[in-house]
Amino acid sequence: TLMEKILHKQQQILRQTVNPDIDKIPQLFALYKEVQRYYKEGLRIPDNVTLLWSDDNWGNLRHLPTPAERKRSGGNGIYYHLDYVGGPRSYKWVSTYPIPKIWQQMDLAWKYKATRIWIVNVGDLQPKLFPAQFFLNMAWNPGKWGPKHLQQYEREWAAENFGPKYANQIAHLVATYSKYNGRRKPEQLSPRTFSLTHFREAQRVYKQWQSLANEAERINGELPPSYRAAFYILVLYPVKASAVVNELYITAGENALYAKQGRIRTNALARRARKLFAEDAALSWKYNHGIAHGKWDHMMDQTHIGYYYWNQPPVNAMPAVTWVQPLHGPHMAVAVQGSAFAVNGPFPKLTLPIFDVFNRQTYEIDVFNRGNQPFSFTASASQPWIHLSPSSGSVTQGQRIHVSINWAKLPRGHNNGTILIRQKNGPTVTVGVHAFHPASPTRETLTGFVEAQHYVSINAAHFTRRTAVDGIHWSNINGYGATLSGITVFPVTAASILPPQPAPTLSYRMYLFDSGKCSVTATLAPTLDALPNRGVRYAVSFDNQKPVIVNALANHSQAAWAKAVSDGVRKVTTMLHVSSPGYHTLKIRMIDPGVVLEKLVVAFPNPHAMRFPGMRPRGVPTAPASYLGPPESYFHLPASHRSP
Repeated sequence: TLMEKILHKQQQILRQTVNPDIDKIPQLFALYKEVQRYYKEGLRIPDNVTLLWSDDNWGNLRHLPTPAERKRSGGNGIYYHLDYVGGPRSYKWVSTYPIPKIWQQMDLAWKYKATRIWIVNVGDLQPKLFPAQFFLNMAWNPGKWGPKHLQQYEREWAAENFGPKYANQIAHLVATYSKYNGRRKPEQLSPRTFSLTHFREAQRVYKQWQSLANEAERINGELPPSYRAAFYILVLYPVKASAVVNELYITAGENALYAKQGRIRTNALARRARKLFAEDAALSWKYNHGIAHGKWDHMMDQTHIGYYYWNQPPVNAMPAVTWVQPLHGPHMAVAVQGSAFAVNGPFPKLTLPIFDVFNRQTYEIDVFNRGNQPFSFTASASQPWIHLSPSSGSVTQGQRIHVSINWAKLPRGHNNGTILIRQKNGPTVTVGVHAFHPASPTRETLTGFVEAQHYVSINAAHFTRRTAVDGIHWSNINGYGATLSGITVFPVTAASILPPQPAPTLSYRMYLFDSGKCSVTATLAPTLDALPNRGVRYAVSFDNQKPVIVNALANHSQAAWAKAVSDGVRKVTTMLHVSSPGYHTLKIRMIDPGVVLEKLVVAFPNPHAMRFPGMRPRGVPTAPASYLGPPESYFHLPASHRSP
């Protein structure tokens, strides 16, 4: 081929100009993007040239050397990205790579002998200093840092830069902000990223960031002055700026929702968004001009707000906000947690999500004003087991009512009630309440997870049992991914194991109130089929059913890849069947090494779910939609049922 002729000619030039013994000249060939396809289609590269394999530009290795490639005299290497210009969106601002992600991928490279050279693309080094330093330290000694030593590395890095006194806290800050940014890169945030209705997801994300920023500010105030410039550059700025950008998009999302609901607080949120946008600019200005007499001028000129296609915007652009004109007089309306709809009269009746005795939820009702004059309201419950706080008030913009259940007063079984919210000299709004208190199991007798609201959500590390086969086993990587952690198979060089052969298995015991058709959605790392002639497969089943083989890359389209890397996870759904209510065990069997499991959600059709245009029809098993998925379900594992 033409490319092979070019390679041959290049080697002739090297022999003539550098050294007649071509084997003594370091050479590498970067198999980047489409060039890897040429190689797979038959391009032959001289054996003394190092094959430099690339990731997918998003930290996921595309290929690991075959046994034949490992024997090449030129060896193999890896080209890895910590930032990138290209689709589905450029990311070049602050760090978005927690080191467990880097470790897991580069451990694969090490174990599959891609060790001749490692190159890391960092763009601006300063904002990526922590992950880049880890990458280089791991390259120097890959065997030193295992999955159980990554937190130790974070502490040692913090102590090296800021002394031992605050090393634990600073390590937590750096690891956590990288993890949060890894859930969704700041450049890919939008006002619609986090759910404003389900699981209080957007509010929980905001509180996580706010807590982290407050902790960074506290430590900054206690550090000796000599450390503060470095602390701002390496810790305080990325934590605070990331928190501000997340809050900005969440605030813009709330502004849009509140405008549709007619809340006069819409305008306050628009003003808050403007303030946050200005705060982001002020933080960048301080980085560029206020630290070390402007030593890092222009380092934070990178635009990061207002992307509208794959490449960076020419300037930071605040997300759009809406303003409303209040009605004349007092005008009460009501919205409930779990729904984007708001009403100002008895119909249609709003309904809160189901309460259950295991999770013992507290839900929220927002009583708000659409007018320019305040009003008074009262709230009353039809049942003595419904507790309201507060039960009355005066509203200028809005008042939140917290609804909980007095479980000691709640009868066994399914219970229904209503809440009436009355505006003085105005309309009444009705809110439905459903509470579930089964006779069995109880919180105390439960052994495993329990279904609520027609689904069970499980962090992968909380298995009730795991088995190994010939030393091949599932093991946890703390801090990995978008959830609690990731769990994967070791050794990573193990051969694939297809059913019905015995394989390492994770078991999750759960009590189900539903039966019949259900979905099992696995949240996985967006790993690629880098292992030659193998896939990204696992098997799933309930109890003693025949395992269903799942290919995580069954949809190998560009669109599916773009969604997976944008989300930071790949969600794969398998349909199963449960014969009857009661205890069941979900089993995840290893097939291919390289699969990293983060979360499982088992869902049944919800016959009572409200359906609106654009939503799935009744009878489809799915949990309420949100970016991060449902929080983990209640579980209780007595010592006798815990895995060793």
